[in-house]
Amino acid sequence: MKTSTLDPVKGTPASRPTSRSGGDGGDQGGVLSRPAAWWDRARTFLSEVRNEMKRVTWPSRREVYATTVVVILV
Repeated sequence: MKTSTLDPVKGTPASRPTSRSGGDGGDQGGVLSRPAAWWDRARTFLSEVRNEMKRVTWPSRREVYATTVVVILV
C-alpha cells in the first residue's frame, strides 16, 4: 500500500511505501535501522525549518508595538 505525500523539492505529489519492513527477511526497517532513520528524519526536518525561517518577513519593532496597541484597545 502506498500513500501520497508532497515531494519537498518539486512540491508535487510523490508516493512512498507505508510498510517499514521490506518483506524479504532482511533488516530493512528493523530494530537496528530505526535509530539511524529517526536521526536522519530529525535532521531533515530541522534543516527544512531553518530554510523556512530564512524566508519569513519579520515585522519591525514599531509595527509590533502598533499592532499590540490596536489589539489592547479593541
